[in-house]
Amino acid sequence: MTERDIKLLWGRSGNRCAICKIELSQDKKLSSEKYPLGEQAHIVGEKDSAARGKSNLSDDERDGYPNRILLCPTDHTKIDRDETYYSVERLHLLKQEHELWVQGRLSEHTDTKKQAEELIYSTLIDTAVRLCHFQEWNRWVSAASCTYAYWHESLISDVIEFADIIFRTSWPKSRLELENALKTLSRAVVQARDVFLEHSEYGHHTKDEYHELQFYKLIWHEDQRIYHSLLAQYKEWKKKCALWLWISTQAANWLCDVVRRDINPLFFAVEGRFVFEGFYSDQIPEFTEEEKTSLPEEIVKLFEKYKVTMFSNAS
Repeated sequence: MTERDIKLLWGRSGNRCAICKIELSQDKKLSSEKYPLGEQAHIVGEKDSAARGKSNLSDDERDGYPNRILLCPTDHTKIDRDETYYSVERLHLLKQEHELWVQGRLSEHTDTKKQAEELIYSTLIDTAVRLCHFQEWNRWVSAASCTYAYWHESLISDVIEFADIIFRTSWPKSRLELENALKTLSRAVVQARDVFLEHSEYGHHTKDEYHELQFYKLIWHEDQRIYHSLLAQYKEWKKKCALWLWISTQAANWLCDVVRRDINPLFFAVEGRFVFEGFYSDQIPEFTEEEKTSLPEEIVKLFEKYKVTMFSNAS
């Protein structure tokens, strides 16, 4: 589920089971007998072989908010064991009745402004996941930092769209660290993109991809000094590309950590932190707490600092 759909489901369900009305926990570590872990059950089954699974719905439609009902573990088991009684139509009706009950019985406790703010944040998190290609992060960063580096055309355009959305957002300013993490990510990935595009060409090797241009090889130079000068420029450019990808990965890890801590403990929990194989192998890029306090404003200064410390012994 997207963060936006998760927020809608839990908010409109009042954090309660749609059948027994028991209050639920979203955090496995905080769940107990009194507050069991909530389960975002499918109405139409996740797969054709699941309970109530025979449907023409797409995978995305099956996973979205309209096809989910919030239940306690006991009632989730109950509906899947008796799918004749708990049909798709009955579950939609139970969900609708429960949300109306929440709206009527619990509305006096609802902070509308806070709900709106959380929906904004959830939408921006989903936007980051989609436009920065979080599902393929390790793969695309590795491709962008390898010997013959490349970026897919969709990624080139998506990170610009993400940066534009972040730039135009009217920030609620209630989750400042989350906002700073999103802003830092947008600036870092755009810098990584722009530096790469300085020496790249479109569609020369593979359609729909931008490949690096090894410009020092393009023309034969009788004067070897020119060749070695261009080679040095190429190596410096590769270092810049790698460093901005490293910073982008730091920013992505920061965003995931904040979301897991403050909003959704399960956010990319299974996938884990992002890595960068093309720079320091077996290391997870992360900002220090001190560095976070200066971001996103000091991101260029941070780049210069890293450039000195990380490449001081490089040839």
